[in-house]
Amino acid sequence: MIEVTVKRASGRRRGRLHVLTATVSDDTGGITATWFNQPWLEARLVPGLTVRLRGRQNRYGFAVESYDFDPTADGDTSDYAPVYPSTEDLAQKQLRSVASSALAFARAGGDLLPASVRAAGCSSSAATGSTAACRQRGT
Repeated sequence: MIEVTVKRASGRRRGRLHVLTATVSDDTGGITATWFNQPWLEARLVPGLTVRLRGRQNRYGFAVESYDFDPTADGDTSDYAPVYPSTEDLAQKQLRSVASSALAFARAGGDLLPASVRAAGCSSSAATGSTAACRQRGT
């Protein structure tokens, strides 16, 4: 995942394939990001826009698989944004909101070790590695 600023963007057709390329950069340098069959993005990729891109670096630059135009939103789930298209009734932003709520709920859950293991004096590292570590200590 990279968070970059758009410098310029242009699209072209190669047969039936629409290829959109954008020169993007951050503090470390610049790279050419490429989208396939998404011509509507050309109008949105204006110079100065900050975007979060997920994909793979290849010999031509960076092949974009998914993107966010609002990199400040949903900090906890930004690295886990859906790659697959969502349904018409459930947008990716809503999915990220649900995931963020689930993370907050999971973090508030407290200790995941059963009370019997805590009472036996087993540390969480011993309990997650193996129950044999607890047995070796005589518990």
